[in-house]
Amino acid sequence: MKVELKLNADTINAAARLLEQVYDLPAPLGQNDKIIRSIAYDVADAMLSKQKTIRKKINLFDAKKKYKTSLKYHEAFALYNILNELLVNVSDDYTRIILDKLKNDLHQKTI
Repeated sequence: MKVELKLNADTINAAARLLEQVYDLPAPLGQNDKIIRSIAYDVADAMLSKQKTIRKKINLFDAKKKYKTSLKYHEAFALYNILNELLVNVSDDYTRIILDKLKNDLHQKTI
């Protein structure tokens, strides 16, 4: 089961910057924490690679272009939970708004 997302470059960049914080979290203690952390690393790697691809080929005319991103269901669920936890750390209003919109889209597609 896959969840298809259509995201613009700003949303992908904001999500990638937020997901970089996953690597700075303390070491997981329990088995459930290790499972969640493993999924979080996969999602972070996917977003960071998508960000690098977009950064290489973006120009002024592609600013509003939507990029198709496909996540497995458990990855989308984990991304939703990560956004729920880490969104309070975002200080920029614009970034918080676009990440909150992504979180709401994920919630709609994972219900």
